[in-house]
Amino acid sequence: MTRRSSGRKTYERDLSDVLSVQADIAQAIAREINLALNLSQTARLADLQKGHGRVQSAAYDAYLKARYNLHQMTPAAIKKSIEDFERAIHIDQKYAPAYAGLASAYALLAIAPFDLLPPHEAMPKAEKAARKSLGIGQLIR
Repeated sequence: MTRRSSGRKTYERDLSDVLSVQADIAQAIAREINLALNLSQTARLADLQKGHGRVQSAAYDAYLKARYNLHQMTPAAIKKSIEDFERAIHIDQKYAPAYAGLASAYALLAIAPFDLLPPHEAMPKAEKAARKSLGIGQLIR
């Protein structure tokens, strides 16, 4: 359980469902600054608040580390991102964003300037991860 304070408001939530916590806070901020959300955004936040798209916190943590490493855009960091995406997948096999990130990382290994893995090896791995992500059916944002 954690307590967050934003100006006049305090939020108490169980952090085991981090996406729901983020959705609650995003909606509160949008209301506070009078930001109008479109129907798609409102529906996405409502789904997260209901627990749809729930992810285990350890998987989400590994995913965030993987995204960080992937965006470093160095050969070593891309390889590390693959390890982190695979750890996220091992923790939560139904977490579509981890598969999508894994697909991106494998694709990067095959292109210049990295050329760390021949395309005939990297691209099938990227495609397999991308198809798995799409097959899970979660919205990826």
